[in-house]
Amino acid sequence: MTVPLRRRPPRLLALLAVLAGLAAVLVACGAEPAAPMTVQGRVALVNGFDVPLVGVLVHVQGTTTTSDADGRFSVANVRPPYTVILGSGGSQPWVHAYEGLTTATPTLSPYAAMYALTSPTAFRRATIEGSLSNPLITDRRIELCAVGLAGIPAYGCDRIEAGETTYSIEVAWRDAGPVTVRLYALQYQVDADDRPTAVLTNGWVDLPVQDGTTLTQSVPSGTAPVSKALEGTLLASGGVAGGAFVRVRTEDAYVLPVYSGNVQAGLLDFETPLYPDPEIMVSAYALFPATGGMAFAWSAVDPTRPFTVSVPVPGQPIEPVDGAAGVDASTPFRAVGGPAGARNFSWSPQLGQNGPDVVLTTTQNEARLPDVSLVGQAWPAGGHYDWVVAAVAAPDLATAAAFPALGVEFFFATGIGLEGTGAVAVSARRAFDLAP
Repeated sequence: MTVPLRRRPPRLLALLAVLAGLAAVLVACGAEPAAPMTVQGRVALVNGFDVPLVGVLVHVQGTTTTSDADGRFSVANVRPPYTVILGSGGSQPWVHAYEGLTTATPTLSPYAAMYALTSPTAFRRATIEGSLSNPLITDRRIELCAVGLAGIPAYGCDRIEAGETTYSIEVAWRDAGPVTVRLYALQYQVDADDRPTAVLTNGWVDLPVQDGTTLTQSVPSGTAPVSKALEGTLLASGGVAGGAFVRVRTEDAYVLPVYSGNVQAGLLDFETPLYPDPEIMVSAYALFPATGGMAFAWSAVDPTRPFTVSVPVPGQPIEPVDGAAGVDASTPFRAVGGPAGARNFSWSPQLGQNGPDVVLTTTQNEARLPDVSLVGQAWPAGGHYDWVVAAVAAPDLATAAAFPALGVEFFFATGIGLEGTGAVAVSARRAFDLAP
């Protein structure tokens, strides 16, 4: 079925931590003080779709400004390393701080960038729908995806299951005017666990689409493509392999689905189509019931060779203790373990409580509550909060800087914005009460 762009459910802390992890920014190395500079940054969701965050308060070393219509801001006389604090109010107030930046041109993609995806004005949308003449027979599945051509990011997918006849795809894109998309249809033979055992047909058709319109198109037919059984392994040391999403790269994006579901015995061994210069994106997750937490990993792999995707072990929060009271700006928050890379300390009000969702991105294993008043927010006196730590293991922090802040279900299910190899490990949740 079509993956919707949904608002996040309220107070899902682990999800916020993942989002913050996927949105971590470039934290450059170098301890030597540098001369003052002008920071010209941008607040936006930049991978897959380029969605600026407009009107966000930005505080840097005593100066507060606001992001413009393109998400840009400028602050003069900044001495690195520096901290940026972003914030926004409304019905879902949030704050995201970045500690230890040195670049003059940061691109900041806070977890709240996902809110932009729900805006009715953020995207142009069209619907492509159609049907089969007869219900799809048992042990068959058809995956349909519309992908933008000419370098224009435009995406939308749906599937036809056994016994069904119809599909409906909502295509979303940012560029003005109509766009041309390629509608792909991959028909698989599947086993009882919905794992592909053969790729039966691969068809496509190019279609012009316009904002606000509905286009009727029969399911493209085609011939059987070259295919191969994957030789992959999912490793989750100390964890329980939860599931995986596998997508084929086409039109510069990993969007054509091969499989999404549970992983049996850690084996990724189902059939996948092979296009010229084949490459697939494998994203997977695992749960860690013994210590709590979960972890996600993704890797672009050559499907013609054996491969392994390793899910890291989450770190553990150690201070303050679970249920601590009287927490304030002097209270240290500490965590140990987890993959090397950026740390995202995430604080979120418990269900039914007021207060902003707050994230701090840092390279340190210790953090303190940011001064949210610098961007017009306040920690609620005596408020009940939860916190977790998400560790981001990307090939480099520059890659993490450009990572999209998407809901985990959208991010891993669509493949949009995934590149290279990386991982996010989310710790167990802990609770605390703010000082009265």
